[in-house]
Amino acid sequence: MLYLLQAEEPKSFDFWTFKKALLSTLLQAVKAIKGGIIAIKGQIIKAKGNFLSTKGRIITAKGEAISNFGKHIANVALNLDKPKTSAPTNPTAPSAGYSYGHPGASGKVQITFRLWPA
Repeated sequence: MLYLLQAEEPKSFDFWTFKKALLSTLLQAVKAIKGGIIAIKGQIIKAKGNFLSTKGRIITAKGEAISNFGKHIANVALNLDKPKTSAPTNPTAPSAGYSYGHPGASGKVQITFRLWPA
């Protein structure tokens, strides 16, 4: 086999083309870095939003708990004026299924169960 060697022409070096390619590459790198910084800032803002949302839910829950506690206090205060009764107003009235009679002189209690209403 016979190889022919060709004389290589010297490559010309153009300074302006090199400078233009270098500046273009540097500009692309700067744009990529700026894009990464913007993406990171977006994630930070998203995390802050989630944090504030959670904090808002906690504050809402605490506010409802305080409101319920205030309602409870108000109800207790309003119920203090009413007389407390421990015994029913008509203890000998028959109910739907049974009746209760107070103990008499003998001390026996009478309880009556009805299977069907009279």
